[in-house]
Amino acid sequence: MVRSKLHPALLAGCACGKPVVMAAITGAAGLKATLAAAERGPILALANKESLVCAGGLFMRRAAAAGATILPVDSEHNAVFQAM
Repeated sequence: MVRSKLHPALLAGCACGKPVVMAAITGAAGLKATLAAAERGPILALANKESLVCAGGLFMRRAAAAGATILPVDSEHNAVFQAM
């Protein structure tokens, strides 16, 4: 389990009702906030790959359950997205 010391306001911001949330906290430290954003849907702009590396299956299941759209905005995984 990833234990993160994120400020409660950051988590609240990730779960807010805004149409798009960008997840860009590097490393496993951003996993909790990124999961919160994915669970609220509808669009999550993912600017780091650590969430997928650390908990890809869990992350994608929660995003799918919430009907979230994951948009890769980091150059590396956006290139893969475009190639597909």
